[in-house]
Amino acid sequence: MTSLPGALMRRATLCIATFACLVLPTGPALANSGGGGGAPAETPMNFVLNVGPTGRGGFVLQLQMVAVPANPEAAKLIEAFKPVLQHHVIQIVGSLKPEDLRREDIRDTLAADLLEDFNAELETSTRNGVKSVYFTSFIFQRM
Repeated sequence: MTSLPGALMRRATLCIATFACLVLPTGPALANSGGGGGAPAETPMNFVLNVGPTGRGGFVLQLQMVAVPANPEAAKLIEAFKPVLQHHVIQIVGSLKPEDLRREDIRDTLAADLLEDFNAELETSTRNGVKSVYFTSFIFQRM
């Protein structure tokens, strides 16, 4: 059996890891007993996005996030609009440049932008729609 060159091996490893993240089920997020408005816990949404130029030398962002509902009705609304919200994540994150993702404050800024965007799309606020957005994984790497 021949061994793969280093770059090809890294790419194969990235493909396998990406496939595993997209195909293997993630367990349900568990709510703690510290409040939260009684809304059910949400299952994270997973994304793998090209950022900047594609192909050799490009970058990939592997992102896992949770949109926390303000109440049980908001959870139903988020679930019903999930494909639309996922599209918004892809559009917003896909418009970023690699240098944007290197900024120290990008996670907080991106979470705030997505929170505002989600509630605008749902015609809600943080009191009756998406209460907060959390990243449970944020991996940025060169291909």
